[in-house]
Amino acid sequence: MKLTFYLYLIIVVFAFGIFTFTNSVFAQNEENHSSIVTITGIGLDLTKQALLTNNFNVAEKYSTMTNNFYGKNIQFLRSYNSALSDDIHIELLDLHSSILSKSDSATLINQINKIQELFSQIPFSGNSNILASSILSEADEQYQLAIQQNNLESYFFTQSLVEYSKKIVKQNPSDNDRLNQELNSFFKDLDESISKKQDFTIVGSLITAIQRDLLQTETIDSNKKIHMKKLEHYILNYPLL
Repeated sequence: MKLTFYLYLIIVVFAFGIFTFTNSVFAQNEENHSSIVTITGIGLDLTKQALLTNNFNVAEKYSTMTNNFYGKNIQFLRSYNSALSDDIHIELLDLHSSILSKSDSATLINQINKIQELFSQIPFSGNSNILASSILSEADEQYQLAIQQNNLESYFFTQSLVEYSKKIVKQNPSDNDRLNQELNSFFKDLDESISKKQDFTIVGSLITAIQRDLLQTETIDSNKKIHMKKLEHYILNYPLL
């Protein structure tokens, strides 16, 4: 009888694990999708700002960065909405060609507005902390490029990404006041480090610390240890016959 109970328990735990894992993967895909759309949108905003001052050289660089980022994620985006994703991709490529040919700034800005309207058709969903963490990952990559290649556009892109992540976190505070205070402190240190153009390893460490708090990996690890101890106690005290 006890053996049957254990077998049933194992099946239930295994099935629950698969269900939880599947939901977790699907949820994270939602945040990844939202982060790609957000980061592309930030790149477009920076491109537009450059065009507003008729700075075609800077606009070209931001457009290149935006196209490269969107392009490397196109297969993933197509899994959500193939037609819309391809339409946006074509519009981004057309925009870049128009910038290279130095079309009228007003026309180019209208093109950007059109792409942004397409983005407005995409619903945002998922966990805000995971979304902020995903955006910070791109900020980390951009900052490394900024420092290693002395790339000013990557530097400003980093600042915009960090600022947007900070906005998401502030709009969706945790119920844990201590965690909120810690995140505020980390973001303050991150802003200062980026402002002083400190080594990318320092900025990367701060971003990792923020991501750890956002994703609460320490709490998850602690919970795993507690569950393992309970399981060990159960096995030792209630062995199979």
